[in-house]
This record gives sequence, C-alpha cells and structure tokens, in this order.
Amino acid sequence: MAFAGNHGIFILAILVVLSGCIGQNIEYPPELPWSQPPSESDALIIKSIQSIPDEIVPGQRAKILVYVENRIDNPIKNISAELFDYCQGTFTIVEEESQQHQTIDRLLGREVRELSWIIEAEEEIRLQNVCPADGVKVRVSYPFSTVSSATISFIDENEMQRLFEEGKFRNIPSNIQLGAGPVKPKLTVQDAQPVSTGSKTTVIGLQIENVGNGFLRDSKISKSQIKFESAGLPPVSAQLESCIGSLETDEIRLIQKKSPVLPCEISIPEDVKGKIASSDTIFVELRNYEYEIRKSVIIRVKPKF
Repeated sequence: MAFAGNHGIFILAILVVLSGCIGQNIEYPPELPWSQPPSESDALIIKSIQSIPDEIVPGQRAKILVYVENRIDNPIKNISAELFDYCQGTFTIVEEESQQHQTIDRLLGREVRELSWIIEAEEEIRLQNVCPADGVKVRVSYPFSTVSSATISFIDENEMQRLFEEGKFRNIPSNIQLGAGPVKPKLTVQDAQPVSTGSKTTVIGLQIENVGNGFLRDSKISKSQIKFESAGLPPVSAQLESCIGSLETDEIRLIQKKSPVLPCEISIPEDVKGKIASSDTIFVELRNYEYEIRKSVIIRVKPKF
C-alpha cells in the first residue's frame, strides 16, 4: 500500500512537470499593438498571415503565407518585407526556398500580392513549445507621401468693423483636408477667421499625427521632408517654409503618435491689404516617410512522444 501511495505521488509529480512544460503554450497571441484591425487611413495592410501547417514536429517544415494589400487607388512602390523574430534556435529559414528579406517593386492600386517563407523546426527540440510566445512575425515597410490643406481667410479691418456694428459679422472656419495615408500633417489657423488686415501677424500651426496601425520609422520626421505651397498667397507658404526650416532640431518627433503643434507666426501679406475679403488654400506635403506594419502567426512545435 505504501508503494502504491508513493507511486501515485510520483505520477502526480510527472503530470505537474509535463503540464508546466505544456502550459508554456499560448493558444492565442497576446494583444499586440499591430494585432488590432487596420485603420481606415492605412494605405498598405497585411491582409492575412497563416502557417501551413500551424503545428509541426521537429525537423518538419512549415510555409508562412502572407497577403499584402494596397488599399488605395494609386500604386505603392519599393515595398520591403521581412520575416523577423522567428526564434532562431527553434526555427531556421530554408534559404533555398525563400529569402528572409523580400521586395515588391510595385503594387498596383487595390492589388493583393502573396509572399511566403519556408521555415524548419530544429531536430533537437524535445518539449512542446510555441516560440516566440506571441508568434513568428512579419514586417512590411514602404515609403509614402501625402498632401494636406487648410484655407485661410482675411477681411479688411474697416469692413470688419462695419459688419460688427451691423451685427452681421460671422467667423469663417478653415476648410481642413487631410491627405491619404497613415501619417498626416495638419495645418490650423490659430486665430479666429477671417483675420483682420489690420493685424500685423497671425499664427498657423502644424501638427503631424500617426493615425495608422503601424510604425513611423524612429517616430520622427525630418523637417526637410515637409514642403509648403500656396498658389494665391506665396508669401504665406514661404514664411511657413522658413519657420519650419529654422527649427533648432532637424527632426520632429512624435510622442504617443503625435508631434507637438508647431506654431509659425506669419506676417499679414501685403496682397490682401485693401481688399474687402480674400482667402487662399495652403498645402503641406509630407514626402517619402517610411512606414512599417507587422503581423504574427502562432506555430506550435510538438515532438512525438
């Protein structure tokens, strides 16, 4: 009877050890920043990722299939894809079948393209495991440019006073249009509009925000990537260009996916003085920023006992 009792304890201990090893498996990846649904602003997405099969034995191979989709109407060029964080020591990339780094020279508007990698589980694996715990990862990066705009309105100071006296003065909001893509520059006129021509200056703010479900490289934009244009009032765009160009740092950093609002004091253009009312549209272009998206897939290695 004593032997039977000890034998039972021994079996229980083995079950605990085995359950501890198996318990390291994760049925679903934890909530990751890139595991959320794509943003409406994402120009490029990893439409799906899967492993065939998703459970293998040591020495067996699996094929990781990734579908990349261009969600806008215009082509996206120079796309780079990479299998990374794939737990070297557990898996190796079968180089004669696939390359760790792959490229897509041109992805047409609304086109979906397939990419694939072949990986092999090491022969020496003895315990069932999932490695990495949050899945083998793929990242896709691409350059993108976008243009946003905002209107600015002016009014003659005498006309403004007359409208005030007659109770007819009304503020005019900016018409702000944000460009395509996940990282958007936004221009805002800080003063109430229309701006009186009697004012010496007005302030225009620039803010850059990552609204996509991915990563801006190094979370920063070089000020050389920002360009302004104004067809009707070139002095305004020239002053904005000078203001951003004079920043002490060459880089604008995004903190929690937003840059601070960068205020630029603009002299009231001579062109608008003497006119009852005038307005213009200012354009800001963000050129060739590098954007990265990621996705992961769980692959379980299960030795034969």
